[in-house]
Amino acid sequence: MAEKFPDRIVFGNYERPLITKWMNELKYFTFARGGLNEFVKDGDEFVVTFRHSGKDDLLRKLSSIGVELRAIKENEKIFRPELPIGKKNSVDLPDPIPSFPDLAQPKWKMIAEAECFIFVAEEYFWIAVSNTIGSGEWWKVFPEDFEACKRIEEIFDKVSLRDSRIYETENYGRFINRHNYPQYFTN
Repeated sequence: MAEKFPDRIVFGNYERPLITKWMNELKYFTFARGGLNEFVKDGDEFVVTFRHSGKDDLLRKLSSIGVELRAIKENEKIFRPELPIGKKNSVDLPDPIPSFPDLAQPKWKMIAEAECFIFVAEEYFWIAVSNTIGSGEWWKVFPEDFEACKRIEEIFDKVSLRDSRIYETENYGRFINRHNYPQYFTN
């Protein structure tokens, strides 16, 4: 069971009615609090995770939501996280997906006119939405982010991703979902 946070941390600087409205209206995305401990340095975000069963399934699912992965050419310079950032190692270089080293991590992509961060792992991929308005308050989510999630969820419904949605990666207190905080959900 996930470590639970008190209401003052779950809701932080947000109005409780606004956050509970968002949580109850979203079908796929989960509200995730950021910066709650020394391990989570991200800001708040809306997150969704989908299972894939391999390269073909991954490519099909991402393509169905308008995301194409970039192929990494043989002998192309790639990002190497074990090396310091500098001239020879830049975050702008393609970052190989460990399970599919011929493909680059999607990172920042547009879905439903909203910039999302996408990360691919061995058996799943996750999509994060935050600060789509480009506010200087990068650590917060805004009503525009919620609206972007609603538009993206319409696409998920059209391409039938519901059966691929997983929650196993969200068993931490920072994820404000039905499993971790059932008391906040009405439906």
